[in-house]
Amino acid sequence: MLRRKIFVLLFVIPHAFLAPRAAWGAESPAAAPAPPGWARNVILMIGDGMGLAQISSARYKKGRLALEDMEFTGFSYTHSLEDFVTDSSASATALASGYLVLNGWVGLHPDGTPTKTVLEYAEEKGMWTGLVVTCGVTHATPASMAAHVKSRGSEEDIALQLSQLDIEVILGGGWEKFLPVRSTKLDGGSPVEPPVFAAGRGSAPLLVSGRDFLERSLLTADKVGSDGKPYGVRKDKRNLIDEMEGRGYRFIRSAAQLALVSSGAPEK
Repeated sequence: MLRRKIFVLLFVIPHAFLAPRAAWGAESPAAAPAPPGWARNVILMIGDGMGLAQISSARYKKGRLALEDMEFTGFSYTHSLEDFVTDSSASATALASGYLVLNGWVGLHPDGTPTKTVLEYAEEKGMWTGLVVTCGVTHATPASMAAHVKSRGSEEDIALQLSQLDIEVILGGGWEKFLPVRSTKLDGGSPVEPPVFAAGRGSAPLLVSGRDFLERSLLTADKVGSDGKPYGVRKDKRNLIDEMEGRGYRFIRSAAQLALVSSGAPEK
């Protein structure tokens, strides 16, 4: 039997992601006043592994916490359907949809049908949505907001589903899941075969500062993971970044590019 539970958004913060869509280049939808009593924007912030025990520990260490000053507080069960000890995919699915599901499953009931998420409801209503994470965007927690797979480890499938949605902002790591095996996306260019990683070009080693190395690495094909293997990892040979750019997305990989995003008409 599928068990539905009530979940409560713990807080509402103004000036966040969910705003009505407008045509590109049109006046910002933020200019329109929200109906009385309605929250115009909502941010759902998830502290990985954070529960009452962790909040209590933080309070003992730091004193009164900012979250204690919020006007409303709610509680939500996020354990999995069959285990009291949950994992990220089951708990995030509970937060996103209100359903308890199996550990390891992302956005799916035990019978395999999708659990509709708050992000998908917002998209249906024509609102702008965003996924902003400090991990890979295909990891279990962000995936549970928008994807539906039987294994949290199916990150290539999760990347494919994310690439086909209309989420306006996706910020995080894990771009190799969007690129075919042994290819990388260069600024203003097509995917290329990267050379074997080396400390420098030619016979002499190249020693540069951390910032210079970052800037150079963003403009070269020396893209390798911690295991020494070049990106990407998709075995189906699809370049999802190219596909998303063809649908109006802008792909950025540096702080300088991010700083320029707000100039001009809105982009995905």
